[in-house]
Amino acid sequence: MLDILVLLLFFILFGFFLFGKTHNHFLLFVSVSIFIPYCVYFNKNPSVSPHHLLLYFFFIKLFSQSPLELKSHYNKFPLKIPLILIIISLFSSVYFNEVGAVGFYNAFRFFMENYSYLFIGFVLAFYYKETDFLNKMYWPMIVFCLFGLFEFAQGDNLLFRMICKAFPIYDGFLPLDSIISLSRTYRTRIFISTVHPTTLGAVMCCMSLAYVSQIKNIDKSNFKKGILLVLMLSVLFLSGSRTGLICFLFGSIILFFNRIAFTLKIIAFVSCVFIIVYQINSFVEEFEKEGQGSSISMRQEQLIFSYMYFLKSPIYGNGVRYTSKNIMERDSYNDRVVDSSIGGLESVVFYQVIDYGLFGFTSYILLFVFIVRFFLKNRKHDYAITGLAITLSFFLFAVFSGEIGGNNVLAYLLVGYCMGIVSLKKEEDEEKEEIVSDTLKLESK
Repeated sequence: MLDILVLLLFFILFGFFLFGKTHNHFLLFVSVSIFIPYCVYFNKNPSVSPHHLLLYFFFIKLFSQSPLELKSHYNKFPLKIPLILIIISLFSSVYFNEVGAVGFYNAFRFFMENYSYLFIGFVLAFYYKETDFLNKMYWPMIVFCLFGLFEFAQGDNLLFRMICKAFPIYDGFLPLDSIISLSRTYRTRIFISTVHPTTLGAVMCCMSLAYVSQIKNIDKSNFKKGILLVLMLSVLFLSGSRTGLICFLFGSIILFFNRIAFTLKIIAFVSCVFIIVYQINSFVEEFEKEGQGSSISMRQEQLIFSYMYFLKSPIYGNGVRYTSKNIMERDSYNDRVVDSSIGGLESVVFYQVIDYGLFGFTSYILLFVFIVRFFLKNRKHDYAITGLAITLSFFLFAVFSGEIGGNNVLAYLLVGYCMGIVSLKKEEDEEKEEIVSDTLKLESK
């Protein structure tokens, strides 16, 4: 019965997506990204998941109903150059590895199911006043966090089991007919409706930074704001994601630095450097522990392993998803390498250099350079600082732990959304300046 209710709820939301107002689309994208695991499908080959339905029908709807609007948003979009380079790098990787038409199809889908979310967030940000994203996501985030606390208390992930059983195809390694827990004796690990604790760490890092940076704009009492932040940070801690915690602290420092005077920034910077130098040994010791998640020695092995495969095709890489298809066992938590001494190649750098070579890796770095430059140029707008904190924190996360379980989708949605709001505010400022200028000219006459 619960299975039917879950499916019914999804198709009701999908109906609202198809026939409802555009300003609610961003809420649906974020909600589906958080509440539906990236290991359930309606069809496996070709893969059709709930996330795919929203993604492709969004572009079909936009192209068929508002082609002029699509063109307008594309012209305003500040990431055209790096994304075009990424597309070229993907197609070049396919072409020079002689994969054929299927390879180009896979490259297209890989681009759409990852990088296109930046454009989606950007487009939907132009409805941000009607969307009222952070206010309307307040109660869904409260519920999400409460499920996390319940998972911790029960030692079993009932929500994950219920959702995964509802869909026709489940592509995961955790059995759904027994207790579902990824906690270990050395670390508590919850993952709610994501596919891995590390994924949850990235999700909570990005969402927490969004709420912390815009807390004054949340239309709730201070008590309710405090409840949400405490719950979100508790879930981040219970995820057991050390990278998530570090990246959240890093993003919080960026937000803090933006709000203090220049002299205090210097003092704070020196203090941070002192703390880092003082605590570096403890940090290294924590990541040197063998058998307790990732370790420095494992990362060294992964680096050597990646370098060997990189040398096979250093410019264009070995092909789209080469790592997934030829090196690793594919699972729903990320690509887990068959050789246990290597681990899961837990950095986006390893995947980029193996699959897409120097061309692809450079294009990927250039994408983040363009994003950071955009936010820095427009840092007088508060959403630019929000976007900057999320961008740099997620980039750090991807370098340390990789793009795992769809965590990049939420990050790209939020980054694109912040870029869109900043672009809209720039347009509004320019219109105001023109009005003032025209008024002054009339007065001078």
